[in-house]
Amino acid sequence: MSWRSRTRVCCRLITHAYRNVPYYRRLFDRSGIKPQVSRTVGDLRAIPTTGKNDLRDAPVADMVARGVDPDDLESPRTSGSSGEPFTIRSAWLEARIWGLFWARAMRYFGLRARDRAASILYIRPGRKPEDRKPYQRILNSFGLFRHVYVDCCP
Repeated sequence: MSWRSRTRVCCRLITHAYRNVPYYRRLFDRSGIKPQVSRTVGDLRAIPTTGKNDLRDAPVADMVARGVDPDDLESPRTSGSSGEPFTIRSAWLEARIWGLFWARAMRYFGLRARDRAASILYIRPGRKPEDRKPYQRILNSFGLFRHVYVDCCP
């Protein structure tokens, strides 16, 4: 990507975040960042670092772009192995694209479409992990990308 292309993407990203996401508007205003002044990728250095606690403490409505209903987003939670669990919100298509990245990485490490993978995790009482991934059941019915969940606390 050329320098000019990166600069245009940078400017559009900052402008979009400022105009549409309340959390970033406040963050930019506190830091004195104005989208119309940002012209280079180097201007991103002026944006303060945002940590998990900052994102965890912010209201959900402040974290999503204007016009996006937070209830329409997928909201998986991390296990919390590094501290508190963290909720990651993404659109349906974004989650599928991340799934394709995961599948590509697994293929790189030798997992084939007809192999079976297992995940060891804590399964909350009364909930089957397969319930949250209906597309996985479809693939499993064809014998593709079979995934088995093993409860670590039987």
